[in-house]
Amino acid sequence: PQRRNNACAAQEVRTNCPRSCRTCCEDDKTFIFTTDNNREKTCGWIADDPTRQKKYCDTLSNGVLIANKCLESCGLCSPLTPTLSPQPSTSPVLPPPVDECRVNATLSFPSIEEAVNGYHNDELSVSKQGSDEECSIKNQKRSWCSHDGIDGLIHKDPYYEDRTLSQSESVQFLAKPEESYLFKIEHHFTTSEPFHEAYYDKDHMMAGVLEISANEKALAEKF
Repeated sequence: PQRRNNACAAQEVRTNCPRSCRTCCEDDKTFIFTTDNNREKTCGWIADDPTRQKKYCDTLSNGVLIANKCLESCGLCSPLTPTLSPQPSTSPVLPPPVDECRVNATLSFPSIEEAVNGYHNDELSVSKQGSDEECSIKNQKRSWCSHDGIDGLIHKDPYYEDRTLSQSESVQFLAKPEESYLFKIEHHFTTSEPFHEAYYDKDHMMAGVLEISANEKALAEKF
């Protein structure tokens, strides 16, 4: 920044290098990059969340530094400032604030096209360690969490195509560093299971998958 400030102080440099001097500072509206989840996003997506600036602005996408294409969204559109000599600070040094950790847990089954014939029904719940406050289909709107969906269920039967479906459920909450959380999957035994197990020898292979992400970054393991 200091070298840019010194060079851009000259009118000729500002005229010929407007993007480098931030005198023509805006996002490239045509630029698209790929996130860690393989989703295509524009610069405006970064501006919606400060944590995305930290994560993506200094990374490359197809060999291009994202910050060079998303000047405004990455917070680089600041006017030239004079170079000042550092002054000793009399303020106490405070630790940086702890970033918010937005957790999303999703229980899902394979698509109908990928699934074997059979029936399987699970239920996802999340609770705080040491507390009986559970977030699930039974308690969807706790003060600290929200629950979406009905329950994790897959039903594939060529004789009852109108009942064929694959559905998921998810829980979202803002995690606190001083708290621990318990993720639980409960299986629902129903009268449909003996029937499907008797007719479809691969029914036991049906299983739900729990995926947990923190600030939209998936954990390395699936459960």
